[in-house]
Amino acid sequence: MWGEQFALPEAVPGLRETRRRAKSGTLVSISAADPLNLTGIITPGKRVSSLYKNRVLYRDGVPVAVKGGEEIRIIAESEAGEEWNLKSALVRRSFSPKLRACGNRNSAPFPGMKKKGKDWIPIQTFGNDSKR
Repeated sequence: MWGEQFALPEAVPGLRETRRRAKSGTLVSISAADPLNLTGIITPGKRVSSLYKNRVLYRDGVPVAVKGGEEIRIIAESEAGEEWNLKSALVRRSFSPKLRACGNRNSAPFPGMKKKGKDWIPIQTFGNDSKR
């Protein structure tokens, strides 16, 4: 699905402030399928395939490492010994608390479900399904 991203006019001053802010060295890893993956389009270097398993690591908005398939490439200059930190930040995932709770084997994968044996079933029944 192709499309364009739009923002309200009130967002422009905030974006300009972000650009002028001092560099903090913050690392951000995104999926290469994310619309923010502009590596090779507005930044120098090769384009990263938009596959959901591929990832791009940015430091202060500049791409520094890429994971394509099983290969991890450092694409920006980095200090000695920093390579391991970049690689681990690239593959580390952060999940919302709600999503993390779903990963807990004792909590339901979706609201309104209960465990029956090894399976999760809906708590509410509909129509004539009350004999479950």
